[in-house]
Amino acid sequence: MPYKFLDHTADVAFEVESETLEGLFVDSAFALKEVACELSNIGSKSETKIINCNEITLELLLVEFLNQLNFLIFFKKWIFTTIQKLSINKADGEINLSCELIGNKIDAEACNFKVEIKAITFHQMKIEKRKGKYSTKVVLDI
Repeated sequence: MPYKFLDHTADVAFEVESETLEGLFVDSAFALKEVACELSNIGSKSETKIINCNEITLELLLVEFLNQLNFLIFFKKWIFTTIQKLSINKADGEINLSCELIGNKIDAEACNFKVEIKAITFHQMKIEKRKGKYSTKVVLDI
């Protein structure tokens, strides 16, 4: 598993490690999804959503990306099943993320919300590259 959950006193924390920066973001998204809900059945009518984020640091970018996913899950009642074409580019002092999400509207009978995530925090978050792998820790305010 590219991420592992950590003991945390009041919130939920997980650590992610990937060989690529893009993989780090994708694996963080799936960890967030695992915390949020358990799906027993996904409908057959898939939709595509586009996410674009611009920030000045990788940590800000990851928090913004995960906050957008959290918004889709808890407020739009929409869950992704696939993340494709995720790219991260630096230009003019900003870092841009874009990706396509494939997913479905959440069917209340097919989805068990585990815990409501209030926000993605910056607590202990630092994206680093060590020994050829990117890693970070994410703490979710629940």
